[in-house]
Amino acid sequence: MGDRLTFVGPADQRAVIRFIDCREGSPTLHREITHEFRPSPLRYLVVPAGVAHAWWRWAVRTTGSASPRA
Repeated sequence: MGDRLTFVGPADQRAVIRFIDCREGSPTLHREITHEFRPSPLRYLVVPAGVAHAWWRWAVRTTGSASPRA
């Protein structure tokens, strides 16, 4: 499981999200990345359990639990 994130806002707005891998035993443990993107209600981001994430510069954020697709 994890989080499913959808970001919506003006098409010209930029949002930023930062990830830190906190999964014990992961080959990327403690590695950090930051990504800048444009919000879109047509896309979503699935963040695995154990990956910390923080975001800023967004209009409206909706989160929910990720579930596998059938």
